[in-house]
Amino acid sequence: GEAKISQVGFGNSVAYYGKGICKNCPTEPATFKGDDLYVSQVGVGNKLSLKSETFGSDVTVVQMGYQNYGTIIQTSAGHHNNGCGNCGGH
Repeated sequence: GEAKISQVGFGNSVAYYGKGICKNCPTEPATFKGDDLYVSQVGVGNKLSLKSETFGSDVTVVQMGYQNYGTIIQTSAGHHNNGCGNCGGH
C-alpha cells in the first residue's frame, strides 16, 4: 500500500514506541511494509528512524527545520535504476 505522513510542529518524530522501560521513548526504527511512503516533517526537532522491508519500495523523506536527523534502512531488493537516475519514479 501507500502511506503519507505529514508532521508540522515543534517536536516531530517517526519511530517505534512501546518496547523497553520507557513507553514514550523511541526504542527502535519504525517499520514500513508497503510500496510507497512519503514523510514530510516541518518544524524544529525533526527526527526519523525507519526500516523499510518491502521489495521495490519507494521511500521519500523531506525534513525542514532546525534539528533534522534521519536514518532509513531498506532490507529488501529494490529497483535497479543505474545509480538512482530514476529515483522517485517507477
